[in-house]
Amino acid sequence: MTGFDAAIKEAGRETEEKKELSEDEIDMINARLAVIEQHIREQPRIAVTYFLPDKKKTGGCYVTVSGNVKMLDGIERAIIMADRTKIPIENVRYIEGDLFRRFEP
Repeated sequence: MTGFDAAIKEAGRETEEKKELSEDEIDMINARLAVIEQHIREQPRIAVTYFLPDKKKTGGCYVTVSGNVKMLDGIERAIIMADRTKIPIENVRYIEGDLFRRFEP
């Protein structure tokens, strides 16, 4: 019966669709990535909200992770965090952190 219960629970689990970003949102993400790149040696602390595709169903969910950036991988187009979390830039919804407050009016 546990397999059946798991199947019912999985079928009822909701996912959401990835939201399309506006040009302004894309520009903001790109500007913040440029700031991160300029300060990468400092391994700046940021919080990134991004779309995490579901491994079993169509869609996924938005998650926010906080930590220090280890590197920006230009080949794989990903943010690599110090804890080895790899965040595809195409899935990023928002980036925030104290680093950006220095550059905003």
